[in-house]
Amino acid sequence: MKFATLLLAAVLPLAASAASVAPFPPTPGDCVAALKYAGTYRGGYSGACKNLVFQCMKDSNGTEYIWHKTSCVAAATCDGTVNLVTIAQCQNPAMKNVPMTQVPPLSTNVYANIAGSCASSGCPITWTRYVNWFYGELSNIGTPQGQYPDVNVVRNVWWQSILDWTKTGNSLPYKNFDDWLHYSNSS
Repeated sequence: MKFATLLLAAVLPLAASAASVAPFPPTPGDCVAALKYAGTYRGGYSGACKNLVFQCMKDSNGTEYIWHKTSCVAAATCDGTVNLVTIAQCQNPAMKNVPMTQVPPLSTNVYANIAGSCASSGCPITWTRYVNWFYGELSNIGTPQGQYPDVNVVRNVWWQSILDWTKTGNSLPYKNFDDWLHYSNSS
């Protein structure tokens, strides 16, 4: 009995971590589920985030360079990387055979748009720069201001989830953000 309990204790964490790994290649059922939960992250739903996800699909159709599209990077921060990449793999022919870890790196131009003019000197993204960029992207895609997510959700759920994974304190350097996009399996 002790052995069975120890075995179960060892296997359960592995099963839990495997559940958050992006399915590759996604099955038709994975595709349906990913679309159903677009805009849902860490237990909360955002219609504005769902708009970003669908804008990302329009902007990135035909390319595997999804992290070169501002809408896709913004959508990943509010939808999670697993769901967004799964939808891209299902709907974008260029992404069909590209696992999350092999998507081309985050565009330095997109990063600079978030971090600011100091990005070429290696400065990290700050909370203020991120939130202004995120709300700016919602504006760019025509999201009505009444649909914007509460700033507390943006900060305490989306931004903080990235910082928790990257363990970079209160700011986010390029390499850590790029790693989060590729390896965090955030869902």
